[in-house]
Order: sequence, then C-alpha cells, then structure tokens
Amino acid sequence: MSGYYSNCRLDVLALLAPSTGRVLDVGCGEGATGAALLNSGRADAVDGIELTAAGAERATGDAGYGTVVVGDLETVDRTPLVDHYDTIMCNDVLEHVQDPWTVLRTLVRDHLRPGGTVVVSVPNVQCAEVVGPLLLGRFEYADDGVLDRTHLRFFTRRSARALVETAGLTVTGEADSRIGEGRGGAPRLVGRIAGPFGVRQLLFRAVSPQHRAD
Repeated sequence: MSGYYSNCRLDVLALLAPSTGRVLDVGCGEGATGAALLNSGRADAVDGIELTAAGAERATGDAGYGTVVVGDLETVDRTPLVDHYDTIMCNDVLEHVQDPWTVLRTLVRDHLRPGGTVVVSVPNVQCAEVVGPLLLGRFEYADDGVLDRTHLRFFTRRSARALVETAGLTVTGEADSRIGEGRGGAPRLVGRIAGPFGVRQLLFRAVSPQHRAD
C-alpha cells in the first residue's frame, strides 16, 4: 500500500493548467502529486485532506504541504482549510466514500473560488478487467485496482461525468488511462482497440461558475 499512497499522478498533472495557484489535494496520501506541482513552480501552495496520520505527516514533511487535516472525508473537521482554493484535486478518493455526490458539492461550495478548477479521477467499472470476469459470474474484490475492496461506489464514464456536473461544475477536459499503458506491444494495443472496455481510469477537468449563486 505504500506505493499506492506515494504515487505521483502524472496523468492528473497533464490535465492541469501550467499554473494551479493554491491547491487542495483531497485524499493526498503522502503528497507526491502536490510535491510535483510545488517543485515545478506550478502551485503556489498545497493543502490536503488525508485519512491516515502517517500519510499526512509525510505530506507536510518531505512533500512540502501546508495544512493537512486528518480523518474520514465525510466527517473530518475542515475548518483549518481556507475557502478560496484555485484548484481542487480528487484523485481516486470519491469512490471510497458513501455519498461522493454530496462530498464533491460540499468541497466546491466551501473551498473552491469562483471560476476555480476541479480534477476528478475515478476507476472505470466498465473496464474489461471487470466486465470479462462478470460475464463468467465472477465479481471478486482485490487489494487494489478497479475492484479494490475499499471501494464503495462504482462509475462508468457517463455516471462519473454526471457526478462532476451535479456539483455545479462544467467539464472542460477529459482523459483516461488504459490497459497496457506503459508496457507497449500487444497489451497496449488491446487497451487502445477495446474502446471503453480498455479504460481503467477516468479523469475530468471542470470549472466552477465565475459567480456563486445566492
């Protein structure tokens, strides 16, 4: 699990603008992605929300995060965080909570400046690695991946986009990661020709309205 918490999300970095301003990293782990933004000068400051105290300690230490609040995303006290982040990252975290729709709406309402950017990354349950075994009557949880045993919610591209839009956001960019990426050859080709079934991860960049509704 240490690798899971210390991964730098290069796919997320590619979807973000060159300048991300003040960033809130939701489910930040050890802070590898935020550290990349800070070290490259793309972020002015990064704060976080993290379930584990050990991850938060690493994020505020080596990774250079400012404030990281520790606790369950749905119940944690967020008062130490500011209410005007330019960018909010939700990387592989919303599928772990009971009500991701309310969580995302609340984060946007309480912590995103008007016109700010949100990036959401969730697994794709339409992936062939899930659908194939399901056709054979198998739906088996694992320690990681799309069927991580800690996932409470599952999304296709359509339902993930709806999750983003019901938070009052407008989608301005999409990306995905596919089966076989980074391997080349036949596995990469399979991921490309399989269409939506070759997608493991769904990513959305979205913006909030320039003016908040009363």
